[in-house]
Amino acid sequence: MARKRAQCFNQIGKTLGIYANKPKKYPTQLYFLAAGQITDDDWDYDGIYLPAGTQVVLSPNTEVQELTQPIAVKFVDGTQSIARIPIQ
Repeated sequence: MARKRAQCFNQIGKTLGIYANKPKKYPTQLYFLAAGQITDDDWDYDGIYLPAGTQVVLSPNTEVQELTQPIAVKFVDGTQSIARIPIQ
């Protein structure tokens, strides 16, 4: 796992839109992370794109919410995020 850079593990069962810088490629661009994949340690993972209709949990103590508009979420370096299907 990355220690200085943010990283994402896709467990949603479909492709996920992420924002990242690949080595020696600037600026941040939208890439697609396939189901079951994790961003490479040398990528600078900056955020995630969540389309309208996506179900999200914003913190451990909140209920599942459905987004009414698409959003892009920015992560700080060192963030370890996991995108997964909510347990019903």
